[in-house]
Amino acid sequence: MYCPISEGMPLYLLFFAVCGCMKTPSKQNPFNRFRNITVIITAFKEDEIIHSVIKSALQQDYPGEMVQLLLVADSFEEKTLERLGSFPLKLIIADFKKAPKSGH
Repeated sequence: MYCPISEGMPLYLLFFAVCGCMKTPSKQNPFNRFRNITVIITAFKEDEIIHSVIKSALQQDYPGEMVQLLLVADSFEEKTLERLGSFPLKLIIADFKKAPKSGH
């Protein structure tokens, strides 16, 4: 049985393979485009190290205006929460001890 499509198929594939190799590189490097990201930090009674964790997150090699820090703080001391106000982050104070499924 004669099928004209089956005879032309290898030539068709060869044509697109050659065209794909001749593609000109894009002038815009896709790695230069930064996306907005949110870094979520969860912490439970981490009063002693939370400041260094936040400083480390802020010192990453990424444009600062493209990064939002979100800190979920559970069982922090009041003085720690006050000091966290000096950082550019969104603070969510959680109290999982009062959660209905916490077992307490």
